[in-house]
Amino acid sequence: MTNDQLNRLYSKIADELDISDTHFERAETSYSALGKYIGNHTEYAVDVYTQGSFRLGTVVRPLSDEDDYDLDLVCEITDGHGLSAKSLKQDIGTILRDSKRYSSNLTEKKRCWRIDYADEAQFHMDIIPAIPLASHGQDISITDKKVNGEYSYIPSNPKGYAEWFDKRNVITQRVFEKAMAYDEANIEPVKRYGAKKPLQKAIQILKRHRDIMFEDSDDIKPVSIIITTLAAHSYGGEAGVYGTIKSVLETMNSFIEKRGNSYFIPNPSMPSENFADKWNTDREKASAFFRWHYAATQVLVVQSLSIEDDYGDLESALGHTTIERAISALETRADSTVTALAPYKEQSVKVALQVLHRQRPPFRLPKTPTLAITAKVTEDGKQYAYKNNDAAIPKGCTIDFRLLGSTKLFRNGYTVKWQVVNTGDEAREANCLRGGFETKPNDTTWQESTQYTGIHYVQAFLLKRDSCIAKSREFIVNIQ
Repeated sequence: MTNDQLNRLYSKIADELDISDTHFERAETSYSALGKYIGNHTEYAVDVYTQGSFRLGTVVRPLSDEDDYDLDLVCEITDGHGLSAKSLKQDIGTILRDSKRYSSNLTEKKRCWRIDYADEAQFHMDIIPAIPLASHGQDISITDKKVNGEYSYIPSNPKGYAEWFDKRNVITQRVFEKAMAYDEANIEPVKRYGAKKPLQKAIQILKRHRDIMFEDSDDIKPVSIIITTLAAHSYGGEAGVYGTIKSVLETMNSFIEKRGNSYFIPNPSMPSENFADKWNTDREKASAFFRWHYAATQVLVVQSLSIEDDYGDLESALGHTTIERAISALETRADSTVTALAPYKEQSVKVALQVLHRQRPPFRLPKTPTLAITAKVTEDGKQYAYKNNDAAIPKGCTIDFRLLGSTKLFRNGYTVKWQVVNTGDEAREANCLRGGFETKPNDTTWQESTQYTGIHYVQAFLLKRDSCIAKSREFIVNIQ
């Protein structure tokens, strides 16, 4: 693949990883209601706001439908300077326990109160009690419960971090326009962020790779704040998501400081805080990060350049369904160019697609195309790629078609039904309009010759146990 192709593919992968508007709006409604409830049931002034991936625009879908989104909220008692950490934590807990709506799903965690919402909501909310660290500025003190049951305050600055990230995420108008060109499918930008920028999308992909790599070892997986911070430090204003991932992975480790034998990744909004402090007490966490970094570089940067028609490595790294949907969306977008029409007018192709001799499939079809077709023309001994509805090619050539799709679809035996449709006077006079189905088991290739002037096309259907599980769009071949 070229860099441009990878930028488009990775942009679409990030779109597939993003939270849906429905889930986001549901979480936003719940967060607003919770903030209002706490404010109405305390004598103090309260400021409730999001932090983490929801605030930064880097949230990713859970690995499975059984997992939840994690929404982090800060509940800052802005006039609570005299409150002890224990009093603050318990006061917020009491307010939540007094609610019929929240009490049954309430659990105390080390630094927060967690509310697990109903299964259909698919998220839980962590409410972090806090007070201002000083009389001015954005620094806060958040509650922390020790193993021995004692409470204390630790410093934080989520608002300052979000502002720093936003500055690192800024791109010029020229770069933004180029990024939007890679993001062709994003016709309606996600409401809550506008159009996602390359850094946000790159972080989403890096986090998903991390999630899958450490699915069975959650205790040592690299934490999101480290990946996000190092990625933001490393971002060089690239327009494409692949280019951003490549740049980030090449340079992010240079922002990990070594102070003697200790690792240090400063919080940009509070330099005294070390995001890598647990690396120094548990070296396996540091080792896990560097193993993840190497694996991500290999599959997302090095191996991706050799992708031709096998997405197996990306599927293993980022998830089968995610890659399948991304490829399908890209191919749907690309195949929509049949109405742009190389030398032929739009109406001509529409007529060709509706000819009466094109037979209806004798099997139920899936709703959307999930397969793609590539083609190579051999003309006078020379071979070149041919795009869907490309410029007309001469008679006497050979066209080799290949069906592309998720490798999972082609496992354990399959049958491809190829439908070849010719149009035009020459094919009609030769009694070769065709339009039926031709079968090829366990093979994704098909070959045709160019014999008749006109607009012709092929379409492929993938069957298992006589059921059609996937299909392509029509691939149009123009012959002069």
